[in-house]
Amino acid sequence: MCQLQLVDLFVYRFMFAGTTGLCTWEASLVFSEWLLQNRDIFRHQRVLELGSGLGLAGILVAMCAAPAEISFSDHFPETLQMLKNNVKNNLRCSSRGSLAQQNDESVVAEYAFGERHSSGNTTSVSDVAMNETSFLPLSTTTPSWLSSSSEASPQKIRIFNLDWTEFIRTQHEMLSATFDIIIASDVVYDVDLIPDLVRVFGKLLSCENDNGKQVTAYVSFTVRNTKTTDYFLDFLSRCNILYEEIDLPERRVFFYDTFGTYRLLKLRKSLDYCDDS
Repeated sequence: MCQLQLVDLFVYRFMFAGTTGLCTWEASLVFSEWLLQNRDIFRHQRVLELGSGLGLAGILVAMCAAPAEISFSDHFPETLQMLKNNVKNNLRCSSRGSLAQQNDESVVAEYAFGERHSSGNTTSVSDVAMNETSFLPLSTTTPSWLSSSSEASPQKIRIFNLDWTEFIRTQHEMLSATFDIIIASDVVYDVDLIPDLVRVFGKLLSCENDNGKQVTAYVSFTVRNTKTTDYFLDFLSRCNILYEEIDLPERRVFFYDTFGTYRLLKLRKSLDYCDDS
């Protein structure tokens, strides 16, 4: 029988180095709840997470959904270092080589599965105050839908340095036809970033994977400002990216603000997708 494994994350107590990626936001927990009840969607798929931050959602995909591959991505150096620590700490990782040995400069780290690291082996990024947080279910019993997967673990785990503002110019060819599913949590918060984010989605969704199937994306976010949300949805429509509202799960697995307004969308390209880059 599968046993639930705890997810241990190092998080910062406050914003640091100008990035929001060093703590776990509510929309990531909302997505994680939904993921645990919809794991079949990700089984045997190659998954890329945009704006991974500390990596909770992607780590849960790897632990519970039996993907073929899982790739994380972010851009700030401090976030990437913390992301590497959390991935190695929670997944049975053994290094496939240092950054200097990688052929692609955007690949920060690549791992194969080996022995799971204990939390005592995790190195902090700096002396800035951090908490080690274990994400626990609210119930003391483990329902069957919450257990970790007994199927084979992903054969490849990668971490990318992915700059949305430079993606169209420098990186989309490297990422094309590599992924089946894109996930992202709490990336809709800054109107200045939305055009680049939507163009990244557009490029990734416009590529057929090598199985001949259309790439899809799942995006969760907190509605903090309705104008920001409306701008994001409008930009999706302008780029002919179709979005479908997904009902949020009723079951509450993680502790987070239940008074917040959250949305979960499935994205796919329209047949009339326009590339305005």
